[in-house]
Amino acid sequence: MSDLMTKADAAAYCGVCPATFTNWVASGVMPTPFRGTRMYDRRAIDAFIDRDSGILRATAPEEDAFDRWEREQREAKASAVPGEDSLERWLRENKNRPIENSYDEWQRKSLERRARKAARARAAAGKAPP
Repeated sequence: MSDLMTKADAAAYCGVCPATFTNWVASGVMPTPFRGTRMYDRRAIDAFIDRDSGILRATAPEEDAFDRWEREQREAKASAVPGEDSLERWLRENKNRPIENSYDEWQRKSLERRARKAARARAAAGKAPP
């Protein structure tokens, strides 16, 4: 048997009629067919059966950057002091953090941005830099 099956084959593999298999797919008990096809993967069906039978424990997926940001936002809202706005919360959370940008650094970066902008304008106008 190949790893790809029709709905009738997948239903027979699970020991149910095709209508029951369709209901299982709709309710999330069984996996959906491959996108753009009507074929079901035997390994995906086996994984769903293993998960539902308790053979495989559900493991938490690895947290990516967005999930971490989302969790931090939820935690920040939970730890917020009533009546405190976002600036007050930021100041409270970062009061011991050293200031990284001084006025001189800000001014230097500002001048660099202006120079880059002027260079782009000259290039767009077809003039060579001096």
